[in-house]
Amino acid sequence: MRDRDQAPRAEFGARFRDTLYGRQLMTLDSTLAAELGVIIDRFGLPTRSMVGAAGSDAAMLIVQHSWPLQERVLALTKAMPPGQISPEKLGMLEDRVLVHQGKPQRFGTQFAAGPDGVFRFAPVSDTARLDAWRSTAGMPPLRLYVCLLEEAGMHVDQGSLPAIFRP
Repeated sequence: MRDRDQAPRAEFGARFRDTLYGRQLMTLDSTLAAELGVIIDRFGLPTRSMVGAAGSDAAMLIVQHSWPLQERVLALTKAMPPGQISPEKLGMLEDRVLVHQGKPQRFGTQFAAGPDGVFRFAPVSDTARLDAWRSTAGMPPLRLYVCLLEEAGMHVDQGSLPAIFRP
C-alpha cells in the first residue's frame, strides 16, 4: 500500500496543478483509504507492535492522504500507549487535522497550495517553540524541512514563513 501511495507522488511538486493528475491521486487515495478502513475495522490501527515501524508508517501515509480517516485515526492514537505510532507521523496527522479544522498547526508541517502553484505556510500556534516541538517529534528544523520540500519540486513562499524562519 505504501508503494502504491508513494509512486505517483514522486513528481508531486511538478505536477500538482495538473487536474488529471490530481483526480488520479484522489481516486488512488480513496481506494487506499477504503482498504485501510477495512484493516482498521477488522484488526485495529496498524501500530508498531502489531506490524513494525515500517508497516505502521505505511498505514499513516495512507491516513495522511485521506481526510475521512484522519480524525478517526487521531482519536484512536490518543487512546494508545506512547510509541505505538511514529511521533513524526502523529505530529503530521495532528497538524493536518488542526489545519482542516481552521486552527493553527503545532508542528509546522502543513502548507497550502495557491492557484499560482506556490505553497504557503499554514499558521502555527507557537512560533517560538516550533523547532523544539519539531525536534521532540523527530522532525528536522523548519528551515531544513522547507529545503527538502523545495528539493522535491515544490515552490514555497518564503514570505509566508514566520519571520524568524525566513532566509
